[in-house]
Order: sequence, then structure tokens, then C-alpha cells
Amino acid sequence: MFYIMTTHKISNSLSARTINFITRCYKTFYEGTMSCDTCGNRRFTLLAPQGRYSIVRCAHCRTITAFPVPTKEELARFYAQFAYNQSARQFDREKKDLAAYAIAAQLGVAERILGRKLSGRFLDVGCGNGFYLYGAKKLGFECYGTDLDEASVAYARSNFGAEVKKGLLEEAHFADGYFDCIHMRQVLEHVRFPRQDIRILYQWLKPGGVLIVSVPNTKSIEPFIKLYFLDTFKKLNVDMPGMSFVRKVFLSLGRPWGFVDPPRHLHGFDRHTLGLLLENEGFKVRKIAFGATGNKVYYPIGAQERSTMRENDRQALERLRERSKVLYAAFFIFFVPLQSLLRGYAHCAGKGAHLVVYAQKPESTDGHR
Repeated sequence: MFYIMTTHKISNSLSARTINFITRCYKTFYEGTMSCDTCGNRRFTLLAPQGRYSIVRCAHCRTITAFPVPTKEELARFYAQFAYNQSARQFDREKKDLAAYAIAAQLGVAERILGRKLSGRFLDVGCGNGFYLYGAKKLGFECYGTDLDEASVAYARSNFGAEVKKGLLEEAHFADGYFDCIHMRQVLEHVRFPRQDIRILYQWLKPGGVLIVSVPNTKSIEPFIKLYFLDTFKKLNVDMPGMSFVRKVFLSLGRPWGFVDPPRHLHGFDRHTLGLLLENEGFKVRKIAFGATGNKVYYPIGAQERSTMRENDRQALERLRERSKVLYAAFFIFFVPLQSLLRGYAHCAGKGAHLVVYAQKPESTDGHR
């Protein structure tokens, strides 16, 4: 039997619409067959509604996910001409050089962990425009990629000479043990069933090969630092129109679901849940790293892209001032002086926005599954 435990932030003074929403969710989970993709548990805490989705947290391993899972067709429509890839192509020269530096640094970390030089076949899952493939090719790797965006696949093929397959990971076909290194940057949170994809990558990787996977960190405080709550606030205005302004503000600031934002981000991981997912599929976690947005190894951003982000931040602050002059003033009085301190804390306490795990397929896989 499935049940949902509502959080105290939502359960007090519920509007009729919210009660009806939770009732509908309860029936959906009770009658459905949902289980946690990380650990298989069937108990969930309802964190928040977002449109037709419910954002829930596994009561056992605390993986966060969105329900219902979009269909393949829905995801294909959403990622057709993906806006992020289109904007990234504007910064081609800068982005590919930054990506080349980043992948060289990451592979250097992997080589120190393994105690040997990496070479051979390199796969970038969700390769987008192929900038990381460009970097790996410069290092002498034979490069392959997968992506859903047709324009990005064509761009990567024509500009970087990589073999890139269009479609979901499960639709690509590679031989078992084909790759020496697999890179999966900011992709796992987008896929329908993360465990299925990790299982496929395990099969494609050679014994002793390395998987470098990065995801947004749900335990990060960067959403708080960067006013990410503004996007949440807009969604709550739509999903919970009966909720008081003050309650929306505090729920937005807390944002216990991190960067989960269906149908874009469908899952949320921290170091525990991502490690558990990888180990459940046979990988050995060798290193966990964190990086803030702008980190030159784990989330590089160039000068032009920074300028665009600053403009987006300016527009976000304008929206905040229109909503509440009190919150607008509070941002400059309290948030700005705290930003440096919070970023330092994020780095030291593993609260960086981007979680990166280096995992190895054991040299001997006898007895696995």
C-alpha cells in the first residue's frame, strides 16, 4: 500500500484546492505501482505540487522525484530544439575551450584515482552540442555521444567529427564492454528511469572503466543564494493560488526539493542517494566532488554566458521589486553580505550546487546480478 505524508509546511491551513489535490495524489499513488527508482521503497512524502506533477521524496533513501513520469513522446517534444543547447551554440569558441579544459581536468582526476592513463573509447551521454567530445578528442579518445536534440546532434557530428546517436539512451545500441570512459554531465536528473540508464552504462563500460556522473545537488544552498526561489514562487502562484503570500515565500526559500523542476529535472540526488544508486548497480564509488556554478572544472561558464546570467539576475530582481519592496530591500540588506560566506560554507560542507561522482566498474564482475 502506498501513502503520502504531507510536510508541515503544506499541511497547516490547507485551501480546498490543495486538499483536493492531495486527495487526488493519494488515490493515484495508492492505485498505481510507483516505487523509488533508487531503492524500491513505496513510501513517499509529498513536498509540493507543480502543475500536473507531484514532487515527492522517498521515505527510505530520500531520493526526490516527480510523478507521474513523462512519456517518451512528451520528453521528445520537450527537448526538440532544446533552448539551452541553442543558446550554448552562440558561445561556440568559448564554450568548447572551457569544456576541453574541464574534461581534461576531470579525466586527470580519474587517472589519479585509477593509477593509470586513460585512453580508448569515450562516451558522452546527453552530449548536447558536443563540446566535451571536442575536449576528449583533443586528448586522443575515440569519441561517441547520445542526445535527444536533433539540431545538437547534427552540430556535434559536423563540427567535431564524433559518432553521435539521436534518442534516449535505451534506444542507442553499443556492445557490452565497449567504452573505457563514460561521461554523464547534468543528465541523470532529466531521464525517466535513472536506474535503468545506470544499468545500461554499466553494461557498456569495460571492467575497470570509469563513469563520471554529475547532477544538481539537492542539499545545495545555491538555490537560496541565487534567488532560485523566484522561479518556484511563480509556480506556487499557479499551483496554490489560495496560499498566503508569506507562506509561499518561506516555502520557496526552503525549497526542499532542490532543483527538481518537471518536466525538465525529474529527479533530485544528494551524495548519499546518488552513491546508493550507483552501488546498487554494481559500481564502486571512488570519489565524490562538489562544484559551484562557474567552477572551471565542474560547471564552467564563459564571459559571454556570465553576462547573460547577470542580465537574467537583474530581471529577476526587477520582478522581486514589483512583487514586494520589502523583500527587494531585504535582498540587499541581508542576502548580498551573506553570499560570500554562504559560498564558502557550500564548498567546505559539501553543499555545492553540482555533485560529481567518479565510479568504477570492478575489474572482476563475477557474481554481479
